[in-house]
Amino acid sequence: GAHIDFEGLNGEDRPYLTVFMAELASRLRSAGKLVTQAVPAKEKDSATGWAGAYDYAALAPSNDFIVLMTYGYGVSIPQSTAPYPWVEGSARFAASLIPPEKLLLGLALYGFDWNLTSGKVTALRDPDIVAIVRDRKVEVLYDERAQSPHFKYTAGGDNHEVWYENSRSNGVKMNLVFQYGLAGAAAWRMGQEDNHVWDLYRARLGFRTWYLAEGSTGPPYHTWILIQN
Repeated sequence: GAHIDFEGLNGEDRPYLTVFMAELASRLRSAGKLVTQAVPAKEKDSATGWAGAYDYAALAPSNDFIVLMTYGYGVSIPQSTAPYPWVEGSARFAASLIPPEKLLLGLALYGFDWNLTSGKVTALRDPDIVAIVRDRKVEVLYDERAQSPHFKYTAGGDNHEVWYENSRSNGVKMNLVFQYGLAGAAAWRMGQEDNHVWDLYRARLGFRTWYLAEGSTGPPYHTWILIQN
């Protein structure tokens, strides 16, 4: 089948995206193929902004599964990439328009390092985070509202703040799969994760659907794998 992850669309593209997905589904389903799509998370509908082109209710009939990208909240300030109130609100809204049995909750397998001195923001994989904690001997804190770990450290005279997701934070957010009766969970992306996440998936979602995406995060964006259990 095909997995569609169009991002950065204009709100004006909303009807065209809906028609495209309907035509794609018609062609692929007639050949016995699955159609899945990733959509930006939002707590209410809007026809503008990053998520404006995505009409949840209109896209639902054209998809066998829809991945709700409940991560990437923003990097303008140091904060969780998947703060729980936003993840919960987005899951609740999506489940009101998309049949829950088609909906996959997106989980983040990464974090960000804000250099508070220079303003630079760097994406981190779990091995990067483990190395910083070990080498800098930092104290990891846990934000109960965001349900995300975070810490601060100093390197080369620069002050840094790191927020990330791990098996603990993803375990809390995974509860929403059961709270809203969703099909399962998805994650971005393989190779960046806390190894304990695999135990979490097996223990909590062994009987449900989950997707794991692996892909190139820079040009030419040519390497993609999508695994369904």
